[in-house]
Amino acid sequence: MSSDFPDSFTGFYQKGEHDLRHNRIFNPLGVTNPYLNYGLTIPGEEVYAHQRYVAQKRLCLATAGRLAFKSQNDLSGHKLIIAAGCGTGAGEIDVWSYLSPARDLRIHGIDSSPDQIDLATRLIGTEDRVSFSLGNAGELAIQANQSFPVTGIYSVEAVQHFSPDVLTGFINSSHAVLTPGGRIAFSTFFATETTSVEHFSPRYPTVAAGLDFMHNIGVIRKLLLLAGFEDIQIESIGRQVFPGLAQWVKIVDPNHNWVDRFVEDLDAGMLDYYIVSAQKT
Repeated sequence: MSSDFPDSFTGFYQKGEHDLRHNRIFNPLGVTNPYLNYGLTIPGEEVYAHQRYVAQKRLCLATAGRLAFKSQNDLSGHKLIIAAGCGTGAGEIDVWSYLSPARDLRIHGIDSSPDQIDLATRLIGTEDRVSFSLGNAGELAIQANQSFPVTGIYSVEAVQHFSPDVLTGFINSSHAVLTPGGRIAFSTFFATETTSVEHFSPRYPTVAAGLDFMHNIGVIRKLLLLAGFEDIQIESIGRQVFPGLAQWVKIVDPNHNWVDRFVEDLDAGMLDYYIVSAQKT
């Protein structure tokens, strides 16, 4: 692996010193259950540790907020929302707390990492409206609690870890379990429609190693259409993600310049960071 990539990328869900939970780039405040995402920065915002934590929370709430039936960031009317790739569960309690004014919403997080689910359950699992279980995002029909209609599904910076088969299963099974009118929303980085995914393996060791998949945003749109989704919204937010992250990396460890490649490819129009949302009619 190239020396300018953090070693911890190779052990994304491992215990010990190489767990990203112990990496200040991804856990700026050293909290027990960090968000582990790239963050959503407001243009002109000063970059420092607490700002990064707030930016990570902001990305989570912005993604889940696209599930809103009416006004953005208001999840009134939802019954059960599934969080796919929930990680440590930090985002789920925030979504329930900040976006569910009626407090009758239930959120169920799934993740394929036993360590992450164990941590989420120990730290947050006592909340009666938020729960977690081990599961495969490509088989959401198995995860759905039949006692409650699934009205929303969201995922924050996890889809890049889905293989093409899991990605297809995630979108198809999301459509299958959602009630009519239900919504899906997910955010991460994708190749732009005109860029071949082969461009990224030589530049990103995590892609070459199969940890990340640089899915094409045009393929994402096609998969959503084939599954039966409508009202597909694809929102570019790369300018609010990568530059702020790059500034933070330079503060934490100036020897690592891996995020500069994201900025370069963003400037070249080869990739972007998107929030994608759609509705089942």
